[in-house]
Amino acid sequence: MGLKSINEKLLARSAGWEAMKRARQYLASGAVLEAAWRDSKALGKIQAGGQIYQAGLHFESELDIDNQCPCRDSRQSGLLCAHSVAVALGTLFPDEVSSSPKNRQPKGEPEAESAGNVPRVIQETKSSGPWFRHDDQAKNSLSIRFLLSPNSLAQWLPAELSLMLEVLRDGEAFPIMAMDRNKAYRISERDQELMLWLQQDQQCVLGPVWRVDSSTFSTLLEKLGTGSCVMLGRKQTIPIDEEVWFPPMEVDLKSSGELRLSLACVRPPQGFFPGQPSYVFLGDCLKPVGIPGDWLSLLQQPLEIKREEVPPTLHRLERWAGSGFPIRWLCEVNCFEMVDQKPVFYLHLEGGLARMDARLKVRYASHSYEISPSQTTTLACTPDAASPTRYILRNPSLEQEAWGNLVRSGFHWNPSDGFARLQGQESILQFLSGPYLWMQKEWQVQLEERLSFSLEKNIETIEPSVRVSGSAGGWFDFSVSYPTTSGEVLSQDEVWSLLRSGRTYQKRSKDGKVLLLDTQAMEEFQEVLVDAQPQQTRGTFRVAQAHASFLEKTFEENQWSVIREGSGAEGLTSSIELFQSFKASLPEQTKKIRDYQWQGVLWMQGLFEKGYGGILADDMGLGKTLQVITWMGLNREIARSKNEEALPCLVICPTSLVFNWVAECLKWMPG
Repeated sequence: MGLKSINEKLLARSAGWEAMKRARQYLASGAVLEAAWRDSKALGKIQAGGQIYQAGLHFESELDIDNQCPCRDSRQSGLLCAHSVAVALGTLFPDEVSSSPKNRQPKGEPEAESAGNVPRVIQETKSSGPWFRHDDQAKNSLSIRFLLSPNSLAQWLPAELSLMLEVLRDGEAFPIMAMDRNKAYRISERDQELMLWLQQDQQCVLGPVWRVDSSTFSTLLEKLGTGSCVMLGRKQTIPIDEEVWFPPMEVDLKSSGELRLSLACVRPPQGFFPGQPSYVFLGDCLKPVGIPGDWLSLLQQPLEIKREEVPPTLHRLERWAGSGFPIRWLCEVNCFEMVDQKPVFYLHLEGGLARMDARLKVRYASHSYEISPSQTTTLACTPDAASPTRYILRNPSLEQEAWGNLVRSGFHWNPSDGFARLQGQESILQFLSGPYLWMQKEWQVQLEERLSFSLEKNIETIEPSVRVSGSAGGWFDFSVSYPTTSGEVLSQDEVWSLLRSGRTYQKRSKDGKVLLLDTQAMEEFQEVLVDAQPQQTRGTFRVAQAHASFLEKTFEENQWSVIREGSGAEGLTSSIELFQSFKASLPEQTKKIRDYQWQGVLWMQGLFEKGYGGILADDMGLGKTLQVITWMGLNREIARSKNEEALPCLVICPTSLVFNWVAECLKWMPG
């Protein structure tokens, strides 16, 4: 079946310290271009030695791991190479995966191979004939080296560098043009590949001087690799360091909430050569730069990080600091706060009864984002304008659910216009009588002026009217009517008949409007009636008083008009209304008690009104004590509204918790 998941500890144990170290350098420098986990496989792409590998690991078990990288190390030694380990790390830290080739391989990694076998003869390109011919049995060895003028490396962003090409025959230097090209030599595999690359470069012809730009020079250094060097003149050897250089940084927080990154080098680099990867001349050696390409300007001037990019930047810096990279914090890392906030959805509708177009947006604090299949969630959080260190976490699942509600309502995405579209009068009337009414309650809905006028002229939504009459003996009596603005009244039987038929609208009324029913509200009302099992006489329903709160909640949530009449009904006060009044009387507590806790309080009150018992079985730490104390306060408030004395509440708990209960009661419900 294979492993379901992996972690850094497993990778380090399986690949070894050296491969893990190089893999982390790959990931940190942005060389991992793609990384995905599926079916026990970590697969992706990585750039190394000027080539892009399809690499990855297949985890049959913790001991059975198949390396799927085509590099030389994998084929010859069978070890887990740094390429595949870096891709596996990329699946654990997707924020570190780059989107374009930018960076270098760790030193010590073999150069990439061209397709097929490396040719035994360096083939002709621009030069007439091969540069040199290789033979394993040749008497003389031959290698190539590069010489620069003494001041060539002390430059920032040079437009061009001039290199002198020389060859070493058995260790003795000769001008490249002085060598016998008809003779065979023993040439290392690296130098064969290097010569082939030089011949393929459009600027390089067989001659003593090669002029290159900074990017080509960086690629040359990458291909020379570990243990190689270039010469400054003929006396000074400049090695190419195998360690990736991570610039020492200072991280400071600006008053606006943006981050300021600056170089904190006591001894800054003498030269800088941007490319893929970039190099610096530092401490008499050439070092590859280990930061992403979009951060390279940090080597010349401080880098300003916009607020939208602060959270992923902090994540990246904390990972680097944890790996021992030199980062000095001038601000408190723990001062940043990530909070949850319920998003607000905005639905814009335009069109008419034949075709309707919709656009959906979501708003967190002061930031709005469009929701559609063509818009991907690129930011996991959004800045809070009220605080420079607070960020509001986006809720992708709620955003996807909101879009799903629109699609389930019949809308189809139209990428050419950037709208979700609903076609046909029948479909639009179905939408207006069901999902649209729900969206009006849950979302902010905006109608285009033309559509608003069309709906006002042609559509009327029937708003049920409830009449509650007093009764004795523990009963709750009510009736429901369905009036229209034109004076018509739909009968209860007519409404039930429409619902049973699956239709959501009635034939046109006297004034020519189409009458719509709120099907969701009517279905909820039907379900409550089934549970309450009312007696029905001449259009009046009679249910036990224990079910009154359920009915009143249904009426209130669906915003039905409720008329109370009769001496018994004058004293009837909705427990929902009392709950809202009680909640409003506690401003400080309301700020601290969460929505799910208020739901628990209301649930306990509903059980109490019906004479039922119950168990509040939330997990530890979710505030059961707070919910019970709040319910006791609500029960006292309801009793006071009825001019009754609240019943005492008995708390049974271990003696060690008695003082805790007293303290909590004084804190949340003093008096």
